[in-house]
Amino acid sequence: MLRANDIFLIPFSILWGGFAIFWEFGVYMSGGPSFFLLFGGVFVVIGLYMMVGRFFADALLRARTEYGLTTKRALIVAGLAGQTVTSFPIEKSSQVEFTSGASGAGTIKFGKSLPFGQGGMYRTTWTGVSHPFSFEKIKNAKSVYEQVRSIQNRN
Repeated sequence: MLRANDIFLIPFSILWGGFAIFWEFGVYMSGGPSFFLLFGGVFVVIGLYMMVGRFFADALLRARTEYGLTTKRALIVAGLAGQTVTSFPIEKSSQVEFTSGASGAGTIKFGKSLPFGQGGMYRTTWTGVSHPFSFEKIKNAKSVYEQVRSIQNRN
């Protein structure tokens, strides 16, 4: 899944990974010290993760994520190694944003947007998520959004 931050991250990751691979190749071909190969190898691994691995990690995390609603809260249960439960209070004044696609799948964002980089490492590695709490690409998103609005009207 591509995100808005990928407009920066994809070119950056290609530059990072490309330079790291170039460095490793140069060290290897010149017969440089083993330390330089190990040092550069760390940067190659980081570059490969940024170029490709983060998409697989994000897809795996989204596959292991469950969303729920109660009469007062929205819940996200997610995790790769263990499970973390995060909740967001649904009140009349809660800001809720709904976006849908042609397939009926959509995203419901709870709370205010955060500037780039202030989303922390929540849920998607280091991509700086703009909404730290959202139901991403869920089926029947409009129906779920209507349920959230109904909860807001009752609270």
